Amino acid sequence: MEQSYEPFNEMDVDLLLTLLPIRPYEHVMIAGCSNTALCISLAKYLNQGKLYALDSDNEILDKCKEILTNIPLTNFLNLNYDSVTDYFEEQSIDGILIDYGETSQSSIDQILDYISLYAAKSAWISVIEHTSAKGKLASSGSMEQDIKGTLNNTYRHIRSRGVGEYHILHSFRM
Repeated sequence: MEQSYEPFNEMDVDLLLTLLPIRPYEHVMIAGCSNTALCISLAKYLNQGKLYALDSDNEILDKCKEILTNIPLTNFLNLNYDSVTDYFEEQSIDGILIDYGETSQSSIDQILDYISLYAAKSAWISVIEHTSAKGKLASSGSMEQDIKGTLNNTYRHIRSRGVGEYHILHSFRM
């Protein structure tokens, strides 16, 4: 396990869970599974539902699987983006969480395509944006252009709220 040199700059996962419009019986997709603590917390909360963690990097998927082998979760599945169509039916996902700072642009494009296919009509979408300093965006407005603009065409922006000193959660609904 890697040692964090900035232990107080971590995302507040408990606060994040309280801000998500999530219910324990939902089927939720998370784009990017490098934050295993977040994946574990979400899977535990979704005790009657399922969590699908998607990533394009097979090394990250393997590392996540290795960490989760010691945790008895029956509702967690991590997948490469290429195998998603084998697991989902149209409009079967209740919520989508995108960890923007941990997801590549090609993966973002794929997940935006998946939203139109797999998100239920009443689905929620939340995007975690990483910042370089308190209140200052790490990527000079790229999240605004890449995701927020695309989501605003179909979904309505509900709120943006800090989840720790270096993270902002943007929430959208149909």
